[in-house]
Amino acid sequence: MTHKDAISYTAMISVLVRAGYRRQALALYPCMLQAGAPPTAHTFAELLSACASGRLHCQGSQLHAQLLRWGTDLNLVLKTALVHMYCNCGSMDYAHTVLNSTPQTDVVLWTAIITGYAQSGDLQAALQMLRCMTGAAVLPNAFTYAALIAACSSSRALQAGRQIHARLFKFALEHDTSVCNALVDLYSKSSNRLLDLLHSFHAVHKPNVVSWTALIAGLVCNGRDEEAFLAFSQMRVSGVCPNSFTVSTLLKGSSSSLAFLHAKKIHCYVLKTSFESLDAAVGNSLVDLYVRFARMDDAWAVATTMAFIRDRFTYTSLARGLNQMGLQWRALEMVVRMFHEDVDVDGYSLASFLSSAASLISIEIGKQLHSCSVKLGLSSDISVSNSLIDMYSKCKYMGDAKNVFQSIREPRVVSWNALMSALVSNKCYKEALSAFEDMILVGAKPDGITLSLVLFACNHGGLVDIGIKYFNSMGTLFGVLPQRSHYTLFLDMLGRAGRLTEAANIVDVIPVEPD
Repeated sequence: MTHKDAISYTAMISVLVRAGYRRQALALYPCMLQAGAPPTAHTFAELLSACASGRLHCQGSQLHAQLLRWGTDLNLVLKTALVHMYCNCGSMDYAHTVLNSTPQTDVVLWTAIITGYAQSGDLQAALQMLRCMTGAAVLPNAFTYAALIAACSSSRALQAGRQIHARLFKFALEHDTSVCNALVDLYSKSSNRLLDLLHSFHAVHKPNVVSWTALIAGLVCNGRDEEAFLAFSQMRVSGVCPNSFTVSTLLKGSSSSLAFLHAKKIHCYVLKTSFESLDAAVGNSLVDLYVRFARMDDAWAVATTMAFIRDRFTYTSLARGLNQMGLQWRALEMVVRMFHEDVDVDGYSLASFLSSAASLISIEIGKQLHSCSVKLGLSSDISVSNSLIDMYSKCKYMGDAKNVFQSIREPRVVSWNALMSALVSNKCYKEALSAFEDMILVGAKPDGITLSLVLFACNHGGLVDIGIKYFNSMGTLFGVLPQRSHYTLFLDMLGRAGRLTEAANIVDVIPVEPD
């Protein structure tokens, strides 16, 4: 084209955005200005859509400034595109400012900002927007309610979800597919009543792949393996083709031996339908399945077929399985393979490999992994730090373990527990209690594991009176009610000290059933 005008540039931008080439689409905007083609409202809407899908806040705010500079009329389409962009980028204050910048609103605009608050996990703000929406005499649609139910699901707000469910009947939306899918997800995550899940699913006249997958996920979450596999069969009979997420969801829930046999059939189905369907999600779920049942040869066979799609989840699952079988050296070979294949190593993966190194006699491998964590910028990762503390303590390098703990800027209870466990395992009982006192001083709240470590330290350190004091104050001072494990440690401590009468009296009044 010898002459490109605003229409041709906008059309090309639109094509690139739809094809997923966001940055190329944005790069056309300065070319457009250089060619003397003034952007239109439709141009800005397409560019803002690219920023929204890519969460490009900086570019999106610059485009906002540009449309103000060009004096572009802020119609509802452009206003909705701005709100959608800011919501996707997590800038809810800016989205709210745009919403209130002009009086014109419609259901699409309100739904966009409600969805934004829902995605950011702010259920109360989303409900407040619903009230404002109805106050503006705009009726919500199915997408509005689906977003609100999704917010209830992520917040585990079952009661609020039930209230929204009741409102659906007023607007005759109780059979809408998108709304029912959201309800199935809500009840699968938050409700203990299986009927809630089933009623929501059966309300859909024509369940799609999302509906079936949500049902299967709900059954898996409720430990209904048999029903989940039956639903998978019914899904195929109904003519709905499962996708990789459906299959991986089903495989993740296989915990019983009978479910394992069903899962092997699913593996056959995957290979039979299409070799290409063994994507990363399905492949990793199969690897994880075989690892759970200690079928490492099968797990490795699946990983081998994933030659070009193996990722950190594949290798972490393999390493975990090899660790459980006591094959630490073979587990550590996985990290070498990851580096050779340029597979990203994250904190969770490195923590698994540090667990392997902790079981070895030599400290050298652990130190090399520590160096890797520094080089990869993962030394500040909490899971890595906790694993380093554990590794150094098991190798009797308590000085290094303490140094790792001190490098944590704001240690959480898990890190304090790791330090105390390291001290206790190395028979530094008084130091463990001192660490507990430091933990209380800095305002960290202990949990049941922390108090177990305290009682163990008092027991084996001969500090019976201090142990009795901590045990009696577990509920009042720390908000932790004694469990069976705490009573066992407490009775053992009294027994070792020869205070058998006190121990017998405790057994008589113990609030849990003694084993």
